[in-house]
Amino acid sequence: SITINNIIESIKLNAQFGGSYLKVVQHLSDDDESIVRDFIPETIGKMTLSMQPGKRIYISLQGILSSEREKFTQLKQLIVRDEDKYLGGFLTFDCNFSFKFSKNLSGFIKMINITNAKYGWIEATGFDADLKYNPQYGSNIRLGLTLSIN
Repeated sequence: SITINNIIESIKLNAQFGGSYLKVVQHLSDDDESIVRDFIPETIGKMTLSMQPGKRIYISLQGILSSEREKFTQLKQLIVRDEDKYLGGFLTFDCNFSFKFSKNLSGFIKMINITNAKYGWIEATGFDADLKYNPQYGSNIRLGLTLSIN
């Protein structure tokens, strides 16, 4: 990943870019003709912009790009594909705004999935179950307060 700090020093603008390319193939036997691909995206990209325009304000924008994912099994020349086992690629953005009201009280507003992308992901957001592909919520907003007692 690449991190660039203090792009604009007055607002403490930082940027972080990262990505990966990974081709995962499992061979079921020594003949190299029987393989399995299992829901792992080949390409993932992530971008985060963050800034602190004031002593009490923090803002960040995070984007994630993922290529399509598919689970299939190839046994010799027979390829078994199931439409239920295909997950399309996606691009989504989250934005976080936090404000420190006082020494002991802060709050935040987080806009999740601004693009309202329909996708499944490695981590489930807000789910307790271990789902096949962890479907994510559409666009939503979360609000919160934190009270520190010293």
